[in-house]
Amino acid sequence: MYYKDMAPLLPVYIAGCPDFLVEKAIKDATLSFCARSAAYRVTLDPAFTIANYFEYEVDLPRNTTLVDLHVVVVGGTTLVPETEEGAAQINAKWRTEAGTPQYYIRPNNNMIYLVPVPLAAGDKIEITASVKPTLASAQISDDFVEDHVDGIMAGALSLLYDTPDMPWSNPQRAMKQEALFASYIQNAKNNADGRKGPTHRRVRYGGL
Repeated sequence: MYYKDMAPLLPVYIAGCPDFLVEKAIKDATLSFCARSAAYRVTLDPAFTIANYFEYEVDLPRNTTLVDLHVVVVGGTTLVPETEEGAAQINAKWRTEAGTPQYYIRPNNNMIYLVPVPLAAGDKIEITASVKPTLASAQISDDFVEDHVDGIMAGALSLLYDTPDMPWSNPQRAMKQEALFASYIQNAKNNADGRKGPTHRRVRYGGL
């Protein structure tokens, strides 16, 4: 759904507020909701191991950036997140002594290292990640809006009411909407992590 098409979903009319500010508030609230909740989960297209090669690109959907990795499975084994320092303590030669990967390292948002370097070629690498739309994006999936419209709109209202020196400025309402926004974010995070209620819908998609 395009951010500009989400304006009618605001539960209240902000008299005098230009449409472009409403759209910007909705977009900013959407990006913040995704980043803070890690609830926008996607299953990435699988990759496959290459023998004696430990660096693998995280191929994200178009117009998204990585929030976090939640599940990394290689050849049917769920890997444990680790740091380079921790991997070196486990085995200082993990980059050269091949074996069955047990850990993964996330050096940046675009790559993972498999530890130890894989011995076998062709093992499937499966990743479930949370993402957020990029600053250049114009939309987010309809399913995500359906699931989290109340939270996104609370965030947008908080931003609009918090605009200084405008006829619609209202610090008290801004604080109330920010509290609601934070509550919706926590609920979304709990649901996505399976700690409360049904697990959030996970989707495969090509991009935004």
